[in-house]
Amino acid sequence: MERELTRRGLLASGGSLFAGSAVASVAGAAAVGSAADPPPLRWSETYDGATTDTVQDALRTDDGNYVVVGQSGEGTDSVRPWAFSIDERGRPRWQRRVDTDDPAGFNAVVETDDGGYLLAGYRGRPTTGQEPLFVKLNAGREVQWRRTVESPREGGNVASLVSAGDGQYVAAGLARGGTVLDVSGWIFGIDGAAERQWSETYGPRHTNYVASLAETGDGGYVVGGGTRAESTEDDSQPPFFGWLFEVDGEGSQRWSTTYRESTDGTDHQMNFFYGVYATDSGYLAAGGTSRELLGSQRGWVLSVGGDGERRGQLQTQPADMDVAQFQDIRPFEDGYALVGVARASASDPATVWAAGIDGELSRQWSATEQFANGSQAITALGTEDDGLLVVGNANVEGGQTSTDALAVKLGGDPVPTATPGATTTETRSPTATPSPTPSPTPTPSPTLTSAPSATETASGADPSPTEGGDAETTAGDGAGFGIGAALAALGGGALLRQTHAASGDESDET
Repeated sequence: MERELTRRGLLASGGSLFAGSAVASVAGAAAVGSAADPPPLRWSETYDGATTDTVQDALRTDDGNYVVVGQSGEGTDSVRPWAFSIDERGRPRWQRRVDTDDPAGFNAVVETDDGGYLLAGYRGRPTTGQEPLFVKLNAGREVQWRRTVESPREGGNVASLVSAGDGQYVAAGLARGGTVLDVSGWIFGIDGAAERQWSETYGPRHTNYVASLAETGDGGYVVGGGTRAESTEDDSQPPFFGWLFEVDGEGSQRWSTTYRESTDGTDHQMNFFYGVYATDSGYLAAGGTSRELLGSQRGWVLSVGGDGERRGQLQTQPADMDVAQFQDIRPFEDGYALVGVARASASDPATVWAAGIDGELSRQWSATEQFANGSQAITALGTEDDGLLVVGNANVEGGQTSTDALAVKLGGDPVPTATPGATTTETRSPTATPSPTPSPTPTPSPTLTSAPSATETASGADPSPTEGGDAETTAGDGAGFGIGAALAALGGGALLRQTHAASGDESDET
C-alpha cells in the first residue's frame, strides 16, 4: 500500500522570517518607486507522498480549496502522475496517484463543469517517446477515463491547459521531431472526452519551447516560451530568444515575436519566458535572461502591447543572489506578484523568491527564503482573503531526488491561534491507513520583514526586438532546483517547470 499523504509545518531555514531582500539594480532607464514591505508569511507546509514529489501546477477550486498536480514516486525513474488537495490552511484533503507503465506526470489542471478535474501532462521519456496524457477525475475524485492524444510529429506533451467553455479545452505543449532538440510548439483543442478538435504547430526556429498559455479575453490565446536556431559549425551554441505569439480560438496565428535583451552592448545568450499574463492593454511575460547560457541570471519581466510590440522590461535579482528567474506572474494587491527561484551561485541551495511590481514594472517589494535544504516556487494563486498561495518544491532530506511539495501562504488573514490543548487531525486521503496522521497544532507565523532595498531600475525597450536563436538544452542539478535545468525540464529531463508528456492506464489512488 502506498503511503498516506502527510504534511510538515516548516519554519524558514534561516530562522523564522521570510526575509525581505534588497534587490540588485539593473542598468536601464526609468527609476522605480520606493520599496514596500513584503506581505506577511502566514504559514508554510510540505507534503510527502513518496520519496520524489514535485509539483507543476495548481488551481483554486470553486469551494475555496486548492488542487495541486505534479508527479510522485520512489525516484525519478518511477514517478507517476499525482494530484492532491489542500484547504485554505494547507491541511491535506485527498490525494490520487495514477498507475502508468512508464515515468509520467501532470503539468496542468482545470476544474470541469461537473465538479471534477481534467489533468494533463505526459507519459514516457523524450528520448524514447512521449505521449500527451489526459485524465478525468469525477466529482468524487475517481478516475473517470484516461486518454492520450496523437502528436502531429513523433511525440509530444502538454505543458499548459485552459478551459475554452462549453466543455471544450485548449492545450499547449511540445511536438517532437526525430531528435531531442527538434521541437515545435503545439496548441490543440479537445472536447470533454479528450477528442482532438483542431491542432496547429508553431516554430520560427529549430527548437521551439512552449511553457505557458493564457486567454486573451477575445476568444484567443497568448503563448510564452523560448526559441533557438539549430547548432552549426559556425555557431555551436546559438542563443535562446524569448518567444511570444498569439492565436485565435482555433489556433490560427495572429502574430509571433521574439525578444532578446542586452547589457552594456552585449547580447544575452539566454532569454526565456515561463509565465504570461493578459492585462487590459497587452501582456506581461515573466522568465529569466542572462549573458551566458549558464551562470549568472536575472529575473525578467517584459511588457508588450496587444500586437506584441515591446513597451518596457525589468531585469532584477535579489541582493547577494547571482542566479534567479521568475516562474509565474499573477495579479496581486494593486499590481502583480512574481514567484520563482534564486540562489547565491549555481552550487548553492535554491530559495523561494517572490516579488511585487506595479503596472509600470516598478518593483514594490521583494523577499526570499530557503525552506528546508532548498526550495523553489513554481506557481502562485490568489486566495479568498486577498493573500497569495505560493506552490513549489522543497528538498527536505538533502538528496537531489528527495523532494516534497511545498505550499507557502503570504498575506491575507492571520492564522488563528489554536485553543490550548486542542488537537486537530488531517482529513484522510481516499485510501488512507486506518489511523490518519495527526496534524500539528497551527501557530501564527511571524510577520515578514523587508531589508533595505537597493535602487531598482526598469527600462523602456527597443521597439524593434532582435530576432535570433536558441540554446543548448542542459541537464539540471537535482529535482527541480537548477536554473539550467529549466530547459531540460521543458525537454522532459528535470523538474523545473517540467513539460513532459504523459499517457495512461487504469488508475488507482493513494
